[in-house]
Amino acid sequence: GILPVEYLGTDWPYQALSLLTNARQILAHYQRQMLQKKEITLPFFFWTFKELSPSRQAELMSMVDTLLKQNRYKDAIQVGLKIIEIALKGLAYYQKHDRIALSISILLGFLGWISYVIVLLLRDYTTVGHTSLESSVRMPEDTISKIKCIFVYAFFGSIISFLLYVQNASVMYYAYFLLPVILWMMVSLQWDLINSAKLYIERRNVLYRFISLSVLSFIAVELLVLSFFKREILSFILWAIASWPFFSPLTSPHKKLCFAWCTTCVILSVFPMLPVVGRESNYNLVILAGWLFVLCVGLCARRPETGLILNNRQCRREPQNIVITTAIQVILLCAATFTVQSTASSISNKEGLPLLNQIVSWLILGSSLVLPPFGSQSVLTRLLNVMTSLFAPYILLCISHEGIFCLFLCIQMILWLYLEHHLSYNYQKLQDLFFVSSPTHVLRKPILHELSLADLRRAYFFIFFIFLAFFGTGNIASINSFDPTSVYCFLTIFNPFVMGFLILLKILIPFLIVSCVFRAIIVSLKISPRAMFLLILLMSDFLGLHFFFLVKDSGSWLDIGTSLSHYIISITIIIFIMLLYGLAWFLTSFSLNFPSFKRKRHLL
Repeated sequence: GILPVEYLGTDWPYQALSLLTNARQILAHYQRQMLQKKEITLPFFFWTFKELSPSRQAELMSMVDTLLKQNRYKDAIQVGLKIIEIALKGLAYYQKHDRIALSISILLGFLGWISYVIVLLLRDYTTVGHTSLESSVRMPEDTISKIKCIFVYAFFGSIISFLLYVQNASVMYYAYFLLPVILWMMVSLQWDLINSAKLYIERRNVLYRFISLSVLSFIAVELLVLSFFKREILSFILWAIASWPFFSPLTSPHKKLCFAWCTTCVILSVFPMLPVVGRESNYNLVILAGWLFVLCVGLCARRPETGLILNNRQCRREPQNIVITTAIQVILLCAATFTVQSTASSISNKEGLPLLNQIVSWLILGSSLVLPPFGSQSVLTRLLNVMTSLFAPYILLCISHEGIFCLFLCIQMILWLYLEHHLSYNYQKLQDLFFVSSPTHVLRKPILHELSLADLRRAYFFIFFIFLAFFGTGNIASINSFDPTSVYCFLTIFNPFVMGFLILLKILIPFLIVSCVFRAIIVSLKISPRAMFLLILLMSDFLGLHFFFLVKDSGSWLDIGTSLSHYIISITIIIFIMLLYGLAWFLTSFSLNFPSFKRKRHLL
């Protein structure tokens, strides 16, 4: 650190000598750091700090001595501060001496991994990966070329390992520098596939289309990056998404559906521009969201597509136990809305949380999470059951406009499912699809779904709606600062573990709604989940690569922590999405039945 001589309150000679001692201490640190780095680094890879060479050090120190002999203490202090400034820069330079090499290695690792994911997509889910008879004749030559490729990369890996061993590098350095070699070797082994993709682009004369698509994809991913810093960017993306159906063949046959999609996008675009949900509560909006959701569920239950009251499906109407389950879910949602209204009134009157409200809230939470497996296997009816079950505990945790946001998010997801199904030109109606296939369908050979540009759009929409589910009403700081106001229906005594669980549940519920609808899209369109996860992984890697270069190691703790949070979220989003998809599978495909108690009938 720098000695603040202006606070010493002593004469100028003492201040100058004190600062000079401070400068010599920092110089000693600098020299020691330089020697340590020089000892463990090969001369070819060692770059000295040119601003503070040995001759420059001697020059500055002699200048200080001359100024002290001439009693020019103020000038000596200024030169001492200059020495300290340069020495601190040199210290940071040698501490970050390997940063450039490590950054290049990590960049090559990211690019290698992205390239390998693209190779997997081309090989397994496109016609480019299908081998022809001509290519099968050249198998011996391909094997020899692959063996040569392995030897070349093994040679480079051996050289890197030797250089790291000579420099006594840590184990992590081996991982950083050898992983790109392995990844690029795996990409190079598929060079024939890459060449086939290149020929495919040339023969079909789609080079300019490929370039424009790449640029558009890059801009779309960059908008997601900007949304981490400016929530309003999500509104801009929603406006762009709102016009999507009008550029598709859906405009003329499904005008009402396209108009509903556009309207819902515009309504949802308002929420990212509103303040983040914080301590200011507005329970009137929460109660309004609850009753609106009850109304929507009632209207959906009367639709013949669900088969609950009326039925126009190919299969028979939903059995009585499914109707009873849906009715129980609606009753729980009404009870949750009443509980919020009663609790808000009681707290505003300084009467605290009534015991009955607390018991009812916990019962609603427990039963709502248990009821979805007892729902129907029909896609539309099961989604209605899942959304109703998840919204009941969510409304108990709302304090402002997030309840209305979740309501319109559910509507948007259902519209997305309908639009994707109509675009797929599936001969089977959406109301006749089930999350779990019948035994006869399981025995059929699965049809290979070739990836298309529509699948890339679906993967992007899914990531965007996941981001919207969180950033629509919150931000990164919302995770760190949990507000106890949102758990007042469950408890008013401070309990960090229970409160943390409830806040986490509140954050997860919109994610689960999006994931369940995404699973419904995969089921209805018969898309490979692995292919979609690879596309999502591809986008998350681009996000991670961008945020890697935005990580800060200086400034305030808030800036450093935020940059690290962004990077960690971007590289772990695929793990998070896989866990969400597993929960979505449980909520949509796992099925239980109420035990049936039938009286025995005796033949007379």
